[in-house]
Amino acid sequence: MNQIDLKYKIEQLYSRAISIQVKPSKDHPVRIVQSVKSIIGISPEHSYEKLLLFCENYLSKYNSSESYKDLKQKHSPEVIAFSDFESSLKNKNLNDSIKNVSYLLTVSDAKHVLEFLVEFSLKYNIQSFYSIWSVYKMMLFLQGKDILENIFFCINLIINDSSPSYVNYGNSNKLDLNRYPYHHDFTDMIWIYYSIIKEDLVRKENIKKYIYNNLNAIDIDLNCSSNFNVLSEQKSLGRKWISDYILKLDYQSLDAGLLLMLEACRASLKASLGKHDDIIWDRLNTYLNEYR
Repeated sequence: MNQIDLKYKIEQLYSRAISIQVKPSKDHPVRIVQSVKSIIGISPEHSYEKLLLFCENYLSKYNSSESYKDLKQKHSPEVIAFSDFESSLKNKNLNDSIKNVSYLLTVSDAKHVLEFLVEFSLKYNIQSFYSIWSVYKMMLFLQGKDILENIFFCINLIINDSSPSYVNYGNSNKLDLNRYPYHHDFTDMIWIYYSIIKEDLVRKENIKKYIYNNLNAIDIDLNCSSNFNVLSEQKSLGRKWISDYILKLDYQSLDAGLLLMLEACRASLKASLGKHDDIIWDRLNTYLNEYR
């Protein structure tokens, strides 16, 4: 499959994924497609038929529904602010949320609106965050194609998530990967947070603030060993080791959790620029030993 056909295939899979309306979860089909896309992107010259087949079969477990609504409104208020949109999301008012976002889209770039939804999901520390971030990354890949449909998908996720409630867990202004040992519940989240902090975002300062706040809520032992378990191939190949690892697996060994963990690892390695690679590989190898 050439790269044009591959992109089209991923686009088709993603279009199916955002039509799936289920309760927000870390393994929503949107996240699986985005993870597969990014892992393939490490070395796109290889054949990833097993990975694409896994995606197909994973999506087939869910029913699709037509959820997109026309966001255009006939009349706009003289003044509209993101705070109005936030209030309607907090109140779980779908109609007002649609109205408010349609007003915002007349004065704000759609990508900026998506960033706000990432910020909202981080501020209130809700499960929707994972899928919303995957949507943001897919919109970069697809150059904003069907972005209004994606925004509505994100709104639906938030409306169907737990009730937003902001909790201030204390002051912190850094994410030190070395402080966090491997933990099956948190390692992938910490990697995603780390990659987001390194992104060039318009709303970066607010987003970083809420990430640091959420990290303060993590209840794990922060005592870490300084002896890192890193394979020589990981040192020499870098992120390419991840795609090589996937290519060597048989179909039966693939599962959603593994793909999500490998994608979070890939993103954090890319953000690390070599600075924290040994720490990241060590945590991944601990996971893989547990996974096997």
